[in-house]
Amino acid sequence: MPQYSNSEIPEHINVSRGSPIKDFIKLSLGLLAILAGLAYFLAVSANWLAPKIPYRWEKSWGTAVEGLFREELGEEKENPQRAYLQSKVDLIAQLQNIPESMAIEVHYIESDLVNAFATLGGHIIVTSALLDKVSHENGLFMVLAHEVAHIKYRHPIQAVGRGVLFSIASSAIIGQQKSESLSSLIWGAGTLTLMSFSRDQEEQADHEALKTVYDHYGHTSGAFNFFEYLAEAEQGASEEGGKEAREIPVFLSTHPNTRERLANLKNIVIENRWQASLAEPVKVETLPSFD
Repeated sequence: MPQYSNSEIPEHINVSRGSPIKDFIKLSLGLLAILAGLAYFLAVSANWLAPKIPYRWEKSWGTAVEGLFREELGEEKENPQRAYLQSKVDLIAQLQNIPESMAIEVHYIESDLVNAFATLGGHIIVTSALLDKVSHENGLFMVLAHEVAHIKYRHPIQAVGRGVLFSIASSAIIGQQKSESLSSLIWGAGTLTLMSFSRDQEEQADHEALKTVYDHYGHTSGAFNFFEYLAEAEQGASEEGGKEAREIPVFLSTHPNTRERLANLKNIVIENRWQASLAEPVKVETLPSFD
C-alpha cells in the first residue's frame, strides 16, 4: 500500500521570480502609455468634432462667458475705445471673409493686465493696458486680426472641446462624488484664463493675421509693434527676475515664445513677399487719442 505524506510547500511557489520593483515599473509605464494614447485620441477627436458644432450653439454658450470675464477682469463700459476696436474687428472680419452669421463682439476692459484673447462664442477681450502698449494702428490691427483668425478657424471651441473630453474621461476613470452638467464641464475646461491653443493653431492665426494686415495696408510694416514690446518685456523679465518677472504680460502666458514667434512671422512675410516697397515711404497709421 503506498504511503502518503504532506510534503513541505516550496517557499517560491506562487511568487514571481522577477523583481517586484521591475514589475511595478513595467505596469506604471504601460499605464502611462495607455493614458498618453487616450490623451492623443481625445485631442484628435476634439479637433475633428468641435468645428462641426453649429456656431449658433457656441454663441449661446458664450453668454455665460460674458459674466465670467466681468468677474475676473471687471465691468466693461461703453466708451470710444470699445467702439473703435469693434470697428476694426468688423473690418477684419470682412477681410477674412467671415460670414455675418459668425458675429464677433469686442469687449474693452480697464485692467493693468496686458492681454487680448479670443474665447468661446465669438468674444474678443482687449485690456486697456494692451491698448496703452501699442504705438500705432498697424500693430493693434495685427493683434486683433490674430484673435479674429482664432474665431474664424473655430480654435476656441476646439480648445474647450479638448478640455470637456478630458474632464469626461477623467471622471469616468477616477469617478466623481456627484455628476456634473455639460455647462459646468465647459467652464471647468478653462474657457477664459486657461484658454490655450496649440502651436499649429497659433501659427495658422499668425499667418491669417499677417495676410489680413497686408490686404488692408498693402504692406506689413508696423505689424510686429506689439510683439517687439513683448520680446523686450520677456527679455527684461528673464534678466532682472524678481518683481519684473512677476509683471511679465499675461499675453505671454497664453501665446508662444515671442522671439521664436517674431522669427516665424518675419519668415512668413519674406516667403509671401509682403514687405513694404523700398521705393515708397511706409505709412503707419496713428491711433486716436480717445479724449
